Amino acid sequence: MVRFSALAVVYGISLPLMACAGGGSEYFGGVPEEGVSQGGADGASSLILSSASFTARAHLTGPVVLKQPGRRELGDTCQSQLQVPKFHSSLQYSRFLKGFSLATGDPFPSATADDSGALAAFASAPLVRIGGTLSVHIQTKNPELVLVDVLRMDGSTTGASIICSFQVNAAPQPAEAWADYKGQNYASFATWKETTKISIVDREHWLSGSYVVRVTDLDGKTILVPFVVEDDALPARALVVLPSLTQPVAYNLALTQRDTSASLYQGWDGKAYVQGKRVHAISVQRPLQSSLAGLYLSELSGAFQYLEQHGIPVTYTADLALWKHPELASKYSTLILPFHPEYASPEIYAAIEGAMDQGVHMMSWFSNGFYWKVEIGESSVGDTVLTINKDNYQDLWRNQLDAAGLSMSEQRLFYAEYPNRLGAWGGAATPFIVAPRAPGGLPSADLMQHWIFEGTGFQFGDQVENAMGGEVDVTEPNQPLPPTAEAVLFSSPYFNKSGQEYAASTVFLRRPSGQMTFHAGSQVFPGALVGPSLAHERLRRMVTNILERMVGAKNIASP
Repeated sequence: MVRFSALAVVYGISLPLMACAGGGSEYFGGVPEEGVSQGGADGASSLILSSASFTARAHLTGPVVLKQPGRRELGDTCQSQLQVPKFHSSLQYSRFLKGFSLATGDPFPSATADDSGALAAFASAPLVRIGGTLSVHIQTKNPELVLVDVLRMDGSTTGASIICSFQVNAAPQPAEAWADYKGQNYASFATWKETTKISIVDREHWLSGSYVVRVTDLDGKTILVPFVVEDDALPARALVVLPSLTQPVAYNLALTQRDTSASLYQGWDGKAYVQGKRVHAISVQRPLQSSLAGLYLSELSGAFQYLEQHGIPVTYTADLALWKHPELASKYSTLILPFHPEYASPEIYAAIEGAMDQGVHMMSWFSNGFYWKVEIGESSVGDTVLTINKDNYQDLWRNQLDAAGLSMSEQRLFYAEYPNRLGAWGGAATPFIVAPRAPGGLPSADLMQHWIFEGTGFQFGDQVENAMGGEVDVTEPNQPLPPTAEAVLFSSPYFNKSGQEYAASTVFLRRPSGQMTFHAGSQVFPGALVGPSLAHERLRRMVTNILERMVGAKNIASP
């Protein structure tokens, strides 16, 4: 429960104070422990900042309740003890206020720290269930007070809403160290001590979704720690599976320009990042580079906006959850994969394919998915570790064979795959061409009578700008296809950074079982879903037509 306790005056500025919920236990993958505390200790209080401006909150004399558009009210649910920062100079104070200003304007989360380790953080897991807690490990260059905001990515005009904020003491952490996992060295941050916990108290206060811990130091620098709140008890019809293994793990160098700074692509050799120093094992629990954090959230923002504003009955999880709980994929009528699940373990692949074989519909807004096969396990020091050997291409999913000797290419799931032989990436975004065709046929205006175009206003040959780009998928003639009762196929010209042209594939298909799949085949498709033009509105209507059929709900959205 939210309680207003007092007004504090910090260097001439009045701030509302509140008691916060706390306690609980860390959770990843299992059942949350019982006895989660629903309230803070008597006298404990925390700095609460709203989505309004810093000064606009100074006059408040009652409880602060934060709102999310179209959602029920959310009260404060974080835990910390209020402490007054000590400033060593007027410059540091002004920077601190600047940091507060950035943190309280309800902006789209951004990271400004330089990845040197002067300000860094990571969470105990990329997802947490209702009733659990998230352990957050923060490092600063010197002992100091930092501001912690928890934001939820939503369909608001700014892209995110602040759920709660508090202050906590942070300090330098013990150095990370090389650890061993099945004969492979990896950089472990298990040496870092917990700085604070965030209690995911109950579904009355926390909605399932994509969240960010944003940490701001006394100099106004910020870092981001994405995580997912999972609630598989919700009566949702669709499960949104967010990609937690690609940019947050595989691409992540963590803290830069040091011996332990390495990803699955490159590593630091003392002078530069080179492929020869890339690692074959990598931990999930590491600080996320500022550039990757911002890129990850911005590339997903279109999907969040579409899903949150259109009233679609969904709940959220992360792909890593399917590693331990593959049964989650089969609990819902529809799976929505909004972005770039490039790395998948056998458990994750089997969960997705098994769900689709059982009739679970698939809505995928990505390209280059299910490309690399990784193994996932837990090390002796408690890290979740991905392992892969990229020195040869045997760890591509398309190079794996099933029991019948057939390729396990992603094309057998989605009717298209990433054409790595041509390097289909890096070009400017191009239009999605509305020229449908049946398998083996030529584009035909007759297919515009298909129900997916109902109410869109699309005409044969229309174009939707900036819908195909980044990386794109194509339908390969030498790879297996899913069983198909009907298919509506689209081919859109795309040029990579070298000028090579591809026929980028977008697919709607229905299997003989009735299972439906829509595959965008484009890395920038989520952004096109919320584009401003009439053509973008028509694309939204087309996607919504398909999603309505999948989830069995009519009129879930109006374009």
